[in-house]
Amino acid sequence: MELFLRWWVMILVVVAGAIITWIAGGFTMIYEGDPTMISFVVIGVAAFMSVRLGELSWKLCRMPKDATLHDITVFDVNKESGWLSSTMCSRVGLVGTMWGFIVALDALSGLNFDDPASLQHTIVGVTVGVKIALYTTLVGQLSNIIINVQTFNLSQGIQHRLNKYENNPE
Repeated sequence: MELFLRWWVMILVVVAGAIITWIAGGFTMIYEGDPTMISFVVIGVAAFMSVRLGELSWKLCRMPKDATLHDITVFDVNKESGWLSSTMCSRVGLVGTMWGFIVALDALSGLNFDDPASLQHTIVGVTVGVKIALYTTLVGQLSNIIINVQTFNLSQGIQHRLNKYENNPE
């Protein structure tokens, strides 16, 4: 049960952080600053995986004492989706970074120092690109950390069960 309680505490911390971010207007800033919506796709993946890892933690805690080695190793295989998802969140965030820099550099292509309106339009375009780059990177990296910590927690729980099984395989 300790495994699931650790997961639960992690989720409470993440939810508290999300509430503080909501109150501070962080989600609105991300929504307005990332027209690609890559950040919200990453947040969705992180939320789904958090629930999935919680479910696996709960099932591992509720597993009978006489579970077979096969029953335990099924969890070991399933935890790999957590490692994969954390990596994908990070990588998708970096794709957003590249996308943002492309938008910023594209805005620079129409730069004309003699025309103040063109200069203003260029500055706006660069700002939009930099916002996309920074928001997607931030969300991708935070999601990576959140999922990694939960997956590590599950991994520790699985290892604990495997050690118990090896010491008393009956």
